[in-house]
Amino acid sequence: MVIYEVNLSISKHIKQKVLQWLPLHIKELLVLPGFVSAQVYEESRDENSPDSIVVHYKLSTIEQLNYYLKNEAEQRRQEAIELFGNNLSATRRILHRSTEKI
Repeated sequence: MVIYEVNLSISKHIKQKVLQWLPLHIKELLVLPGFVSAQVYEESRDENSPDSIVVHYKLSTIEQLNYYLKNEAEQRRQEAIELFGNNLSATRRILHRSTEKI
């Protein structure tokens, strides 16, 4: 199992638009090969900071994530840019279980 984490930093004035769009976006991704589930989190921040939403997508294998990143991700990112411009920025990271015993 692999977690593909997407961290969204959102201008406060578009937060409601993003929250309306995000479930539809997630639904589109969950029909793609390898995507198993998604969890959405809101990060607590002070009132002067942009709002932050974190999405954890669970995928079956790293190969399926790599396929998505190579073949689908750019189009999805472009759609978000067209909708929200520079009022939304995203960072991403890939998490997988450590093979080390802790």
